[in-house]
Amino acid sequence: MTNSFSITRIFDAPRELVFAAWTEPAQFARWFGAANDVPLETVSLDVRPGGKWSVIMHVDPAPTTLPFHGEYREVVPPERLVLTLKNPFDPNDPQVELVTVVFNDLGGKTEMLFTQEGHLGAEEYIRTKEGWSQFFDHLAGGCRAAESPVKESCGAGSPDTGSPGAKSPGAGTPQPSSAPESRGRRTE
Repeated sequence: MTNSFSITRIFDAPRELVFAAWTEPAQFARWFGAANDVPLETVSLDVRPGGKWSVIMHVDPAPTTLPFHGEYREVVPPERLVLTLKNPFDPNDPQVELVTVVFNDLGGKTEMLFTQEGHLGAEEYIRTKEGWSQFFDHLAGGCRAAESPVKESCGAGSPDTGSPGAKSPGAGTPQPSSAPESRGRRTE
């Protein structure tokens, strides 16, 4: 049985910048994980069909290390990404989540349609959706900061809200528990 969820967001940045936030390691490290630590040196993005991606996120307590990874299935710059997401708790688990991200140009703004589907249970998908929503709040803050003439990227902002707290990560999916203040229009 395949389960899924979707999130739609509008970002105050051109589509090319929002796409780059997903495909350039320095930008990806700034927003992925929201308030959690994602060291740039742990981000590897081989953005092409069949290319691998990986990132290590450090969450409290302890810190716990979550090694996210997968493979790109489809790459259509700056319109669409399809990638797999493997279970960070069991790298040998043959099941993967499929993530599809569509970037629609809204004349200087971007509508991002995000879908994750796979084998997780209903409760895990609720936590996973909350986690991705927090990540996208962080991304939106960076995109707004990118509107200044000095910055030409999303994810470059440093939101001043949201502090790392106890996390409850689920199998193979982002799930920080302390959300930063909402930044950007949510239509979930």
